[in-house]
Amino acid sequence: MAYILGSLHPPSTELALWARLNFQGLIQEIEQQQMRLHLLPGPHQEIAVRLTFLVKTLASATVSQDQRRKLQLESADLERELFRVIPIANLKSVEIAEVADALPPETFLVEFQRFLPTGEESWGEPRYMALVLASTGIVVQVDLGRAHLLETRIAQALEATTEGLADAAECWMELSKALLPPLLSALGTATRCFLSLDGELHRLPIHALPMPGQPDHLFGDWIDISILSTGRDLLTPEQAAPTLGRSLVLANPQYDLEPESNKDHREDAGASVRRRSRELGISRRWEPLPGSDQEGRQVAYLLDADLFTQADATTRALQCASHPLVLHVATHGFFLPDEKLDEPPEQLIASPLGGDLLANFRGEDPMLRSGLVLAGANQPDADPDDDGYLTALEATHLSLQGTELVTLSACDTGRGDIYTGEGMYGLQRALIVAGARSTLLSLWHVPDDATGEFMVRFYSLLKQGLGRSDALRQVQREFRNHTNFVWRHPCYWAAWQLVGDWRPIKGLQAFPAQAV
Repeated sequence: MAYILGSLHPPSTELALWARLNFQGLIQEIEQQQMRLHLLPGPHQEIAVRLTFLVKTLASATVSQDQRRKLQLESADLERELFRVIPIANLKSVEIAEVADALPPETFLVEFQRFLPTGEESWGEPRYMALVLASTGIVVQVDLGRAHLLETRIAQALEATTEGLADAAECWMELSKALLPPLLSALGTATRCFLSLDGELHRLPIHALPMPGQPDHLFGDWIDISILSTGRDLLTPEQAAPTLGRSLVLANPQYDLEPESNKDHREDAGASVRRRSRELGISRRWEPLPGSDQEGRQVAYLLDADLFTQADATTRALQCASHPLVLHVATHGFFLPDEKLDEPPEQLIASPLGGDLLANFRGEDPMLRSGLVLAGANQPDADPDDDGYLTALEATHLSLQGTELVTLSACDTGRGDIYTGEGMYGLQRALIVAGARSTLLSLWHVPDDATGEFMVRFYSLLKQGLGRSDALRQVQREFRNHTNFVWRHPCYWAAWQLVGDWRPIKGLQAFPAQAV
């Protein structure tokens, strides 16, 4: 739903920011606290173990929709019982002054909000605004215009980019001219801003927007940008994280349990650009990603990480991991739109591969309609304990408390269903609930070969001590001037969005500095 606000005058500005700070992503925060509490020893453990088993079962691609309904009812009952046994810790209201004090000098917090203005006689058309908080405590409200106009331009720019069209840059410039000028005026001479997105802005690579009238200069070049789930994150105290284990890399899963059985179905390797998504051609099967193999080995070397590939790159391997310092997964990702059960999903028509395998997720909760494809996914019935898929719902139960960074080097991992005031329901939400301090996910389909080079360079910069957002910005800048002219298109570099902790990762510099 959208927040409903009265006429926009100064007294409503601080009230709107206070409401945004205290209610944006609140359910996600409650879920995160509950997940942290239910991992602790106590009488609730029997319920927690049963609930984890149910989540794994109902998230299986082999479970029918009727079976899943029964499991969901039992799961809901267990969740209510678990909440009674380990009630949520007291949530204190956040004051604007507290957040302002947490901002370094010359830094701003920008809380975006999609809302319904009210007039004297009737409801207004939905609009977007930005609530800009300076480190001095001053709050400014910026009207960003009609939601329909901005959302139409976002959709056009995304389509042009994901299709690799020549006019993609022009589409982004049109969006930039509509969105950025009033925001730039409010930010003035700021050196850094923290952004908390809302509505369709979640789908927007805002760091990659060109400056109005300056196609060669990006918004992210003009000011350091860090994206947060909510401005409350600036007040989150450092949790006493468990001892972090070795970093973990999963790459190039063996989607067929018997590889030779798939030989007749494989596409010609040179037929098209491979993308890390369901977009895999006429075979209706998940095809190997050769680029992810080399990527996985290089990233594992850089991180001094445990590496799981081929038949070992399983859902079970992720579920058994315990608090890795960094988690990197290079594979196919999937996101199915919210479709009525009596209507064929558009994506399954346009991109048939994986269609039959994902059919049981149609019409389900968004946490079941997004996920990762791992070893054995082409034969989900073969192993009753592992169907080859990790859904977002299952990802909420991963042991990621204290994990510094989770990178899902796959297509569509940053997508999900958007709810105003609650953010994105999908893999990003799942990883935050599971305890990850930051995520690097994709907003659209990403090509296999370019992604491998992008990721290796990103981790190399992290090893040099750069902050997470600084490293991402540097790699994107390099790709904009890449020797491979094709890779300069935003399709190849703008999809990656970092959410959460923007700072350097402690401990990485102690490991080898160069990949093999």
